[in-house]
Amino acid sequence: MRIPGFIRSQPLAVRLAIGIGALGLVALFFLNFPTFRPAFQPLFGVTFTPGQAESFGLDWKETYTALLDDLGVRHFRLVAYWDAIESARGKYFFDDLDYQLDELAKRNGKAVLAVGRKVPRWPECHDPSWLSAASSHDLESDIQNFVTALMERYRSHPAVEIWQVENEVTFPFGICPNMLGLDALSREIKLVRALDPSHPIMVTDGGEWSAWLPIGLYGDVLGVSLYREAYNNLFGHISFPVGPGWYQLRAAVLGAFGKETTITELQAEPWGKKAVQEMTVQEGLTLMPPEKLKKNIEFSTSVGFSRVTLWGAEWWYWLKTKGDDRIWEMMKQLF
Repeated sequence: MRIPGFIRSQPLAVRLAIGIGALGLVALFFLNFPTFRPAFQPLFGVTFTPGQAESFGLDWKETYTALLDDLGVRHFRLVAYWDAIESARGKYFFDDLDYQLDELAKRNGKAVLAVGRKVPRWPECHDPSWLSAASSHDLESDIQNFVTALMERYRSHPAVEIWQVENEVTFPFGICPNMLGLDALSREIKLVRALDPSHPIMVTDGGEWSAWLPIGLYGDVLGVSLYREAYNNLFGHISFPVGPGWYQLRAAVLGAFGKETTITELQAEPWGKKAVQEMTVQEGLTLMPPEKLKKNIEFSTSVGFSRVTLWGAEWWYWLKTKGDDRIWEMMKQLF
């Protein structure tokens, strides 16, 4: 690496001081030395999807009701899945999403509602079968037609608090053929804002290695994931050696542009070689025991963002039905 001329021209002592200062900044923001410790608790919520509950063999309405009434969750991230709502072009089935929002409204709860093509949960792009032959031009038009139908139905719903438009569109994860870029995202956001100027718009990005600023400027709020470890087939389990300051630094940059940062996906379910639905109770709890989950929650609190949405609520309820309610009971204290 070539050292900039203005540094090379400085006396040795100054160059050493600059180098030590740079290393100090890396330690401050990349390792476990946060810039501040917040004095408040964030607003905790969960992401919920019926399909994830059903993949555990659960009744999704029973699971959702347990989250509402047993845990007392009042802040959700809910998802409008394209393939479930518009399985035939131009014909919409809103019943399941109506149910989720209506039950939440009965309890004075609020939702971030994720809309678009790429939304939370694998395979990310939940394309209806009739979309397979669409060109990129037709694809954007079809997405906008779907989003328009959602906006017209739910923009006045009392449970809707924030629109999330797409999910991590610049993060290379999921199965999304012919993925549209930031220009299309910008046009989709303009459509949402025109149809409903009264609700804020959220965009999302990966938490650990993404820059945040390029995507964060598109919305009013940026939602990020927070994972303490990951798994891939090449390296196995990998722990991220980053501290709260690593998140605070990038949020401060966005804050200078008037943007808020929240955590929309806090790791709260196991991640391993098997899909979580294929793990036994013991396998899942080995990877994500209550003690580790508690540490993840404590870490998210130390980051200092106003909202934290946990990822894995369907798994907690499945554990409870299998006779291990330790995580479920721990979450009762949280909510």
